[in-house]
Amino acid sequence: MPKINQGIVENIPIPLPPLDTQGEIVAELEAERKLVEGNRELITRMEKKIEAMLSEIWGDEPAPAGNDGPSKVHIASVESQLGALK
Repeated sequence: MPKINQGIVENIPIPLPPLDTQGEIVAELEAERKLVEGNRELITRMEKKIEAMLSEIWGDEPAPAGNDGPSKVHIASVESQLGALK
């Protein structure tokens, strides 16, 4: 079975799109990256809001022994302070 060495690999032609097409690809990828970055920031902000809301609802103190905290939380009260959860 023949072996592939670095010299063989270096001599394999790899076709590239024209520079203007490469630029378009880069622009699309940058736009997508910015969207992902924005979504990450939004997720972080929403996580902080949720943590604050849960802290307000359940308090910062640990629940007494044998009590796991409130058994129900009305979603309407959470939505009214966080905004619609859609």
